[in-house]
Amino acid sequence: MSKNVIKFLSVMLVLTWTLSAEGAKSGSVDRAGSHLGLHYSENGSTGEADALTGPIVLPRKEYTQRFNRGTADTMSYDSQVGWGGQFIQSPGDAMLMMYQLPADATLKGVNIPIYEWGTGDQEFSVSVHKLSYPMTADGETAYSSDAVDGDGWIGGYDMAEDGSVSFEGSEYTAGGTVGICSDGANAVAEGATDPLGFEAGFGPPGVPVMGLVWPDGVTAVTMTPETHGDYAVDGITDHWINFSDFGSEPALLAGEWVGIMVAYTGDGGGDDEATGFFYAEGNGVVSPWAFMKFYAGCGGTSGNGGWHIRHWLIRYNLAVELTGDRAPVISGVTPLYTTMSNDARDVVATIADDNPSGGAAGVGSAVLHVYPMPSHAYQTFDMTDNGDGTYSSQIPGMDAGTEIYWWITASDVEGNETETTEWYYSIFQATQPTLFFYNSAEYGSFIAGYYMYGLSHPYDFWDGANYGAATSDLLGAYESVIEMTGGGPSVINSEAVGPWFAEGGKNYVLAGDEWLGAQSGWANTDYVEGDFQYDVLGIDADYNDINYGASGDQDGVSRLEAVEGDAISGALHSFLADSLVLNYDPNYELGISNWLDGVDVVDGFSNSFNAYSTVLDTFGVLSDDAVAYAAGPYKAHDNGSNSVFLSFDPLCLNSTPYHWIGIQSFGALHSAVVWADMYASVGDEDTNPLAQSFELLGNYPNPFNPTTNIAFNLNVRSDVTVRIFSVLGEEIATLQSGNLASGTNMVSWNGTNNFGQSVASGLYIYQVEAGQQSLTGKMMLLK
Repeated sequence: MSKNVIKFLSVMLVLTWTLSAEGAKSGSVDRAGSHLGLHYSENGSTGEADALTGPIVLPRKEYTQRFNRGTADTMSYDSQVGWGGQFIQSPGDAMLMMYQLPADATLKGVNIPIYEWGTGDQEFSVSVHKLSYPMTADGETAYSSDAVDGDGWIGGYDMAEDGSVSFEGSEYTAGGTVGICSDGANAVAEGATDPLGFEAGFGPPGVPVMGLVWPDGVTAVTMTPETHGDYAVDGITDHWINFSDFGSEPALLAGEWVGIMVAYTGDGGGDDEATGFFYAEGNGVVSPWAFMKFYAGCGGTSGNGGWHIRHWLIRYNLAVELTGDRAPVISGVTPLYTTMSNDARDVVATIADDNPSGGAAGVGSAVLHVYPMPSHAYQTFDMTDNGDGTYSSQIPGMDAGTEIYWWITASDVEGNETETTEWYYSIFQATQPTLFFYNSAEYGSFIAGYYMYGLSHPYDFWDGANYGAATSDLLGAYESVIEMTGGGPSVINSEAVGPWFAEGGKNYVLAGDEWLGAQSGWANTDYVEGDFQYDVLGIDADYNDINYGASGDQDGVSRLEAVEGDAISGALHSFLADSLVLNYDPNYELGISNWLDGVDVVDGFSNSFNAYSTVLDTFGVLSDDAVAYAAGPYKAHDNGSNSVFLSFDPLCLNSTPYHWIGIQSFGALHSAVVWADMYASVGDEDTNPLAQSFELLGNYPNPFNPTTNIAFNLNVRSDVTVRIFSVLGEEIATLQSGNLASGTNMVSWNGTNNFGQSVASGLYIYQVEAGQQSLTGKMMLLK
């Protein structure tokens, strides 16, 4: 496999053409279909092994509504940025994508696209069920929104001695049951019950009958690679199945929940038996959660088997013919992101209402709800009908430091009401002397903790992809700026950084292998005095994508060199010595492509790294024809400002034999920041303002192969033991036993036991003991 009363959801109706992304900002870089990737892996110790790295392959789509009696529509969720691949399913697993019907409806069909088939015996069964979800066993109380992922275990039938459960049976695990698989840290969510409902339906042999509404004929609905192609090989993005081909077209009522269940009924086998589906982030899109997965064995995110509520969305669509009145449909809502502005902010939404039953239709009212923190001054504002299907209002201006939660409700002339999910933004306030500017779209704010690992001073975080480009007002609050551009910059900040840097006494570190090309159109360019690249960064000329010679090289590994005795890379050179070589491997480390650049350095600047053209062959050997380029110009400028440019992502450095260089104290970014005198390096000092308690930070990457890094905070110097256990409690390896300084610490595990033997793929538990305290997390080794 390649790398709260329940209210109607604002279920949106999808057309088949695409639009450009909403909320584009001034200074944004648009290179659709280029080198940028999307990585949806979870951060933390949830044991996530489903969501794998993949590009955005299906962009988000526009919503529309059609107004006529017997309205035919497709139910889907707005994936915000597009549908990526892939979310995997293994033998014995099942996935359930859930929708609440906005009106009385007749179900017409389902769409189950496959991202990539696995190996071996591949067969999937498709069925549709009327659900008890989101209600718990009492039928009146909904599951908490906190019951998700590692805390989202809701059980299964007939728990066996090995802890496994089944889709159906005679005895369901009761709320509060402690799993045999786990150490008891995770229990079934309170009130857990079979999400497929309380009543059995009728259908073909082998199809789960609880809540079953389709198929209700004599033939089961199955999918195989022979009958249904995938996206990865065949380029197929839809597989519609008509209900009438396998029974009747069920009629359901407004407000009922229906689930599309896809179960892996084949035996799998081969080198890579998991099959992948299109998926997207559900946080901020749906409420309640709209997807769950049934895990065979002990493979769930709680460390147990059975149904687990997840925060993702899977691209299973439901075609319906609406026959009853429904609440208004809200779409096209203005996206509002964190900002420095104290001005009022306009909110516009498209709100439409029809009545397929033939009765009165139309939007009666629309209301904007605003809840600011910390004032708790809840306010509502009537939205104005603009006469073109849109409604508008304003969120009042707020002071810096305010957090704003907001949502929209709309009612039709018959009194049916819709409420959107809750959105959030803040009025940015500088609190630290350093700004970490994450200028890419791949990850959330947690990624800053990895870039800044081992650096002992706090920083403010800015998300360039969503908050927008840097301004003089933003930069004016900081002495130092660290800008990371990941798989490619979302904005270009040179016009603001240049004058700020020229004031003197500033520190600027910029890194990424696509920052140069995003401005030049990926054409090799010579620079002159007066150019930002020349004056601030010390680039006389650039050479784009020096690793690329043939298709596929963007997934390859490049060779870099540290410079002996250099102020930035000298310590790394000493670490590598004669036994290790330095690699640039962004595909493995961050799930992004390799487009490594080289530069010529302006006289008076130093160079900290060299990078070679071409990529390593399958044996890890560099071509004899490879050419060396500078990749790390830096300088202490006469005005007291310091600059460092790295033409690669520093987190993506590793070595052969393997060490994750990117997060080490002698790594490229850590060393550059220390050189620029932004911080003191974490050493033996027992002071670290970031470590206020004993805290587990999780492991990264997760899932992993073959090495992962376990990070934790110590509030005091302590004797620390870090051990790995199997899910059955057997000790596998001891990674750390001894005294560690306070602050953030990290240990690595290479997937071997105490005897140096490689262990099998699967779920493992890690335990960090510090004095009398102990914390545990879960991680997944995939081979």
